[in-house]
Amino acid sequence: METRTGLSLLKQKIKKLFPNRPPHMHYRERLLNKKSYAELLNSIRGKIVSLKRWNAHNEQSVYKWDDESARSYHRDIIVRLEKLRSWIANRLKK
Repeated sequence: METRTGLSLLKQKIKKLFPNRPPHMHYRERLLNKKSYAELLNSIRGKIVSLKRWNAHNEQSVYKWDDESARSYHRDIIVRLEKLRSWIANRLKK
């Protein structure tokens, strides 16, 4: 159930996981603009899939990027998004 308190707790969790500084502020702003749990979960799910796909494609590519920092950044974002997704799922179970 989406209550005002629940959404404010969610916004606090987003602010904790995604600090307001580069490179995380881009994700922070997009996540804070979502109006419901369902909209947020769909956005998180889509972003996780696209980042995992990008990393898998890059690892298999003949022209492999020499940029390990981009892959590690994506892995970091995926971990943060999965933590947020599991937190939301646990809140919805209550």
